[in-house]
Amino acid sequence: MSFAEIDIRGIFDTQASYVVDNTENYSSRLQNFDNRLGVEIESSFDNGFRFYSETVLRYESTDNLEPYRPTQDSSDKLNRRWLIDSKTELELREFYVDGYIEDVFIRLGKQQVVWGQADGLQVLDVVNPLRYREFISDDLEDRRIPLWTANVEFPVRDWTMQLLWIPDQTYHAYPEAGASYQVRSTKLTPLLTGNQQVLFERQEKPDRFWQDSDYGMRLTGFVSGWDVGLGYLNQINNGRAVAQFTGDDVLHIRTGYVRTHLLGATVAKAFGSVTVRSELGYLSDTVPLGVPSTSPATLEQSATREFKGVIGLDYNGISDTLLSAQWFLSHIAGESHAYVRDKQEQQVSFLVKRDFYNQTFSLEGLLVHSLNDADGYWNISANYRYRSNITLISQIDRYYGAREGVFGQFRDQSRVSIGLSYAFQ
Repeated sequence: MSFAEIDIRGIFDTQASYVVDNTENYSSRLQNFDNRLGVEIESSFDNGFRFYSETVLRYESTDNLEPYRPTQDSSDKLNRRWLIDSKTELELREFYVDGYIEDVFIRLGKQQVVWGQADGLQVLDVVNPLRYREFISDDLEDRRIPLWTANVEFPVRDWTMQLLWIPDQTYHAYPEAGASYQVRSTKLTPLLTGNQQVLFERQEKPDRFWQDSDYGMRLTGFVSGWDVGLGYLNQINNGRAVAQFTGDDVLHIRTGYVRTHLLGATVAKAFGSVTVRSELGYLSDTVPLGVPSTSPATLEQSATREFKGVIGLDYNGISDTLLSAQWFLSHIAGESHAYVRDKQEQQVSFLVKRDFYNQTFSLEGLLVHSLNDADGYWNISANYRYRSNITLISQIDRYYGAREGVFGQFRDQSRVSIGLSYAFQ
């Protein structure tokens, strides 16, 4: 086996983000000045297999997103960034080999696996954990953390079966204390008072190679013109679970991870210029933040079931334009008074994309709004392709609503960003 050809290409991105509403008294109103060099290597073998890798070198001269060296305690030892110093890091984003053996497709290595296609929020797209250093302001592809995965796909009559084995114990990466997007919402983190005695009981992160692996399967095909997908994922939930109870005038806070079983279905069909799509999911075990109880409980005992879904409509009947609307629903079982969040939560989103001048200039706007809390997020981005390999980028990110809300907690971090992207080969 030998290389048939090797292709090396790269992209250099530089972006400055300026905080518009800043009441946090930072030493600088410049939130982040990010310089990112990504290098991709793709090689084809003479037997038809292919090797691909993406490595990213990042230097941030100003960084309020991760102002200190992150602990990376939610990442597997084989899936951590190399922190060269407080401003510079090197990350192996993807690294895999793929190809066909007869009609069986195999991809082995560090990769992203996408199961859902909802805009802004995730319903079934939960195979890979996310990095929340910019909350939801950056692209989803950049937010996903690729995992070391064995991915196999093969035909089953008129369907395609996908099997996953993920021994990588990496979970959501949340910003640490002092970061711009540190989680502060009382719907997501316990409310602490200055005169309260608190005892933290933190479970060790799962690290057993076989027992703590994730497994999944997905069947996709067409039924009467509908694109249908049925999936099952046995995984340790990517989100850190938190349970709290009081005893002896002490607030006990337990954190850790719980295993869950996800059953999901997707459907989509185009009716002329309109596409109807939907995702439905059932989680056997999820741990929303609960109100402090008076009796000790393990994280597993604090878990409940969750039903969630999204219905979306896409319209492309206008030249070079995409209009999209979505309605999200999340419903948890159990007594409503036991949890901080509402038993049923709803969000809506609207997306507009438009290309101009033979796709040299593009505009995009996204709005995500919570119907329960009346808070949300919107952004407007404009990209201009100055040359075939040079793109000028600008974006406005705006969070609004009460500080207790999931989105409103970041209303002081609304920002304007400008940047440039240069591709080379």
